Amino acid sequence: MTPSFRPSFQGSGRFLLVLTVLAAVLRFYRAGTQSIWVDEAETIKYAAVFGPYTWSHFVYNLHGASYAALLHLWSHVFGTTEFALRSLSALLGTLTVPAFFWALRPLDRPRTSLVASGLLAIHPFHVWYSQELRGYVLLILCVIVATGFLLRAREGHPRAFLYYGMANALGLLSNLAHVFALGSHGWAQLLRGRKGRGMWRGLVLSWVGTLVLLTPWIIVFWQTQVRHSGALEPRPIAKEERIRGETSAPIYGVPYTYYTFSVGYSLGPSLRELKVLTESLDLSVLRPHVPIVVFAALAFGFAALVGMVRLWRLGPKGRVWLWLAILPVFLVYGTALRNLKVFNPRYAAAAFPAYVLAISEGIVAVGRRRSLLLGLAVLVPTGTSLAQYYADPNYAKDDLRGATEFLKSEIGPGELLFFVGIDHPLHYYYWRDVREDPGGIAHSGLQYLGSVSREEQLEGFDRSAIGHGTIYVLFVREHWEDPEGRFRRHFEENYEVEEKAVFVGAEVWKLRNPGAGG
Repeated sequence: MTPSFRPSFQGSGRFLLVLTVLAAVLRFYRAGTQSIWVDEAETIKYAAVFGPYTWSHFVYNLHGASYAALLHLWSHVFGTTEFALRSLSALLGTLTVPAFFWALRPLDRPRTSLVASGLLAIHPFHVWYSQELRGYVLLILCVIVATGFLLRAREGHPRAFLYYGMANALGLLSNLAHVFALGSHGWAQLLRGRKGRGMWRGLVLSWVGTLVLLTPWIIVFWQTQVRHSGALEPRPIAKEERIRGETSAPIYGVPYTYYTFSVGYSLGPSLRELKVLTESLDLSVLRPHVPIVVFAALAFGFAALVGMVRLWRLGPKGRVWLWLAILPVFLVYGTALRNLKVFNPRYAAAAFPAYVLAISEGIVAVGRRRSLLLGLAVLVPTGTSLAQYYADPNYAKDDLRGATEFLKSEIGPGELLFFVGIDHPLHYYYWRDVREDPGGIAHSGLQYLGSVSREEQLEGFDRSAIGHGTIYVLFVREHWEDPEGRFRRHFEENYEVEEKAVFVGAEVWKLRNPGAGG
């Protein structure tokens, strides 16, 4: 019989150190390369990076109050460049790797724990959020730590429930989607029946303490999200009443979530290409990517299926992770159906580490020789996605840095800067006084024209253009404000387009106004 490598937890320290260093290199490498995009700009706003931090910044932040508070302190120590700000996420992402290995120890599966930690260290999905100014990387870390303490509470470790509650509180304040991890923990405990009665007291007390602590955010969430959503009404919510219509809860959302949990956002169609696909159903977007997408789906799908079966067979401890890999995804889909949030894989990030564990258990479970083949089949798309994340601009965030530098070098006093879409990354980071008409440059945008018909908005633009011979128009996330592209057509039909500067995810048009004196 061929001897196999059977690592012990005691002898895994060096391997874990190597994996942690690798994770750090991948997360800090080029962390400041990509531009700040709209969601990161919102985090900078709530973190008060360039101003005083107040209680209202903390309590009214439903998208990561604890992360934003940490970022405020971090920025005052390390600076406000893109790299300096994102280094907080990179550090949290690095710490997640040894935390994952620690959390898996109660399973008594040292080989699986090393494989899972190694896959997490190089995972494109996790690297993505480890280089983004959002609380999802902290959410993932807290889910891992909370699950680790929950399993230790089952073993009778003293104070495990105290630390479990602390991890849950921090997780919920990093993103309210952490509640789906609590639901998974509770469901796994419920299925134990009478065998789990001894755990319920500590579990419920921990949850109650956490909910009391989070009362201010629960009230804000109720007032801003639940009350007006129709989520609590017994009737089905019509598609036209949902936040973004039919795309609020797309039927492909669940499989796409597991696809991103497998290879991230940088393998196959980019997020921009997927938007074209969902809006126009143009399948030609998919054709160039079919071979690698099918290969990745087969490799990860097989490993996940085998791994989930093995987690079930491991008994109660394995089933905690199994339910954690499944329930958050479907619970997020349910909230999208009830109009609380638009469906997005990142809201189901609580399931991500458990899914990585399932993949890793599947790789280990098939035997030594087959493990090498299956591991290679998983590594090929993983490595390809990671390389494309760093090098391929098609997968990059909107380049608002480049667009701002172009505008500042071109636009002058008396000219108009008009936004079709959003101006948050400029206002909160790249050009912070842009809304104050800096240097005699006029500023306007669709959001300032009011909630009127498209025709009235077009007329409003024409009025704001009077007296400005040159107009610069920045298109960024324009589908949020003008999905029909009416403004583009209006500019081309009624103004002279002198120049089009194209950036990743953004465009700047320079218009000559023939009626400037009218």
